[in-house]
Amino acid sequence: EFVFLDHRALPFPAADRARFLDPERIAAGMPETVFIAGGPPLMIGDRGLVQPHIAIAVGPDGTFTEQLRACLIQVITHGRIERTEMFDEDDADRAVARFRELTGASPAAEAELANLSTRTADRFAEIFNARGDLRTLGFADGYRRIDRRAVVGAPEADAEEMVRASEAYFANDPVMEIDHLAIRGPFYSLHRATVTAGDAEIERLNVGAVDPEGRLALTVQFDGDAFDDALVELDRQWFQSLTDAEQHVVQVGARYGQAASTWNLAVFEEVTTEDFAYYDGTPLGARWLDRQQYLESQRIQGELFGPQHRQVFDVCELPRLDVMLSRVRSAGQG
Repeated sequence: EFVFLDHRALPFPAADRARFLDPERIAAGMPETVFIAGGPPLMIGDRGLVQPHIAIAVGPDGTFTEQLRACLIQVITHGRIERTEMFDEDDADRAVARFRELTGASPAAEAELANLSTRTADRFAEIFNARGDLRTLGFADGYRRIDRRAVVGAPEADAEEMVRASEAYFANDPVMEIDHLAIRGPFYSLHRATVTAGDAEIERLNVGAVDPEGRLALTVQFDGDAFDDALVELDRQWFQSLTDAEQHVVQVGARYGQAASTWNLAVFEEVTTEDFAYYDGTPLGARWLDRQQYLESQRIQGELFGPQHRQVFDVCELPRLDVMLSRVRSAGQG
């Protein structure tokens, strides 16, 4: 019962399953060699997801040409795709609304980002919207609010100064909404706080940290469009909280990821032991490789795909790999 629908200004024709899989249709609509890049999901529900969609064609001479950018809905039933719908890249809100219409997904059904820090942020918004005493939220000893926004009133504030600054909004009958974007461990999170008062709207990104009792220990504020900077700060704060052994694990994993993304054999050799083992569980692989076999496979892949792989990243103008992967994790991918 698969259905494909295209809602873009210049759409592909609608197609049922047979038409969608027709080799003649595919040959007419898509170059022989193409990379399909799925961006970090905009929404994930228990029946599918909404995500950016980029198609890059590879010409006979090895050059890359961007074919399309769009926003894609995938509706999944029993592990198989039931419906695909495509929207223009700048029509993401409409795509998310359509996904909710098709699947009945609600914010509660989406991949949940929750830890002690997000619950503290939600409590802050509840007290703020009720015009309550924000001091009842609980602040850790030595709490600091650090302001990294372009226009800053006070670069740093303690708990009492932060409370007074927040309560100054009460006279304008404001409403605060919290949108959680990322979590790290049980005590760190990143959220978007939007305060609306009449026709005025203030939006900022907050990196928050709490202590084991859930008391607010740190807030670092950024402008609403400074997502990458805020995410880097979240990772920095979380990383500093780890033990030396945990930091070492993260660093080795990052080095391994760097080697995998660039086929850098020197880094592979640096971060793997002599008895390193790798299991390829794909249908074409399904075998164990020892260290020497794995390094040889990476050398061959690097020669075949390395230059093209790097060009694809350049064409797509993707953010730094660590930021991109953090966005995927933030969307609930694990």
